[in-house]
Amino acid sequence: MTMTLLFYLILQETLQGIKVDKIFALTKELLLSYHYIPIDSVYSAIMAADLYRFLRKKGITINKPNDCLIAAICIDNNIQIFHNDKDFDNIAKYTSLKIYKS
Repeated sequence: MTMTLLFYLILQETLQGIKVDKIFALTKELLLSYHYIPIDSVYSAIMAADLYRFLRKKGITINKPNDCLIAAICIDNNIQIFHNDKDFDNIAKYTSLKIYKS
């Protein structure tokens, strides 16, 4: 399995918010079992920067720029995002980012 920097960022972002050790361990195991889409890191970084700049022009400041990277890749690959982060809700208001609702 080829891992990219983005994978590590998403893995960290997801796992660091889990407070319960058992859920942390189960989530880590589950995330490491998935197959991942290949990503062009340079293209993704430029898309994320464009997204961040676009949102700033709309008066929206994204608190964690890595969220723009994650969102840009989801938008580019038509992937829904499951989250608990207001930055993604703000991004979705002004873009085609799809939010997974449980």
